[in-house]
Amino acid sequence: MNNPGIDVGPKIIHFISEQFHIEDIWSVKESRRLIWWPFRLAVTIWADPVKLDVGHAVCKINAKTDVLKDVPPTDKTYGTLAMLNTHALLNRYVYDPSSMKVSLQCSAYVHDGTASWMKPYFATAVSLQAAQAHAELNPLVELLGAQADESVAPVGVRTNPDDMLNILHFFKKEGEAPSAFLGAECANVEKMPPEWCDIVMSSSDKKGATVEFPFKGCVPSSTMLKILADAPHPKIGSGAMLVLRIPAISGVKQDFQLANQLNLLEMQQWSRVRSFGAWCADVLAKKPAEAIAYVSFIPSAIKQDGLLQNEVMAMGLRSRWLHDYFNLPSEGPDDTPLRLSVVDSLVKMLKR
Repeated sequence: MNNPGIDVGPKIIHFISEQFHIEDIWSVKESRRLIWWPFRLAVTIWADPVKLDVGHAVCKINAKTDVLKDVPPTDKTYGTLAMLNTHALLNRYVYDPSSMKVSLQCSAYVHDGTASWMKPYFATAVSLQAAQAHAELNPLVELLGAQADESVAPVGVRTNPDDMLNILHFFKKEGEAPSAFLGAECANVEKMPPEWCDIVMSSSDKKGATVEFPFKGCVPSSTMLKILADAPHPKIGSGAMLVLRIPAISGVKQDFQLANQLNLLEMQQWSRVRSFGAWCADVLAKKPAEAIAYVSFIPSAIKQDGLLQNEVMAMGLRSRWLHDYFNLPSEGPDDTPLRLSVVDSLVKMLKR
């Protein structure tokens, strides 16, 4: 790779260390990796080697907190995580059958042109990861009958939790106000230029938006993103809930094991789309146990101009990644013209 550009990986690792005021005694600090013990569980943040991708020097940044160990690969394990992930907070529970461990994870793809807004966004995801892992550790141990995957810093056992673990209280307080994504933010989704993202159709109202992405080879021939700005998170209140729903795929059983498999693969592969949510049970389906979807929740407290539009583009990339993963045909049944004509007819009827 010739002149790949600026490698932002070490800068983001350093940024998180500085922002969190991570003490040397409770961490192991390297240029591309940071291991931090905020309390009982270790949080590992690392930067993969930079890659030249579409003309940019892109670095995949990852964060992982091991939560449980010695977890058997049972239906109960997959089902529990699939339901927990329906309330994903910029992170996902992932079960690795090879190590029999459950962890909370997130990742992002960053280059010099996106680092200014992605650094604080990723740092927020990491802070929520650490807080969520510690807050839900004991209930998960009891629920799955597993062992806590506790570890010890080089200097010994930490007995005083880091203040960062209280961040969920901050988000809950901020979430008491109405969602910051209501109104104009949802309307802006419908106004996205076509060159930004491959969109079949989109619509919006004050409380949310709907976007469809092409998904050839299936009927319907699109995935559907529902943005719900009036659906508060049960733990932190207001924000925007994003649900990417997928059509039935021939020969593919949309069960909870598949949801976990996709969560694991997105973390392991170069998918080119940040993982600030989770594949889980489809909360909008009539029978959630028989369909999966991708869910993410953006708290009101971290709202930025254009953030919702950026998340729409990320979901478009995810839809494309899923289509490629299942090796679906680039051509096939396409009911888009029919659905567009139906929509057009409805619009004309309403205008009469």
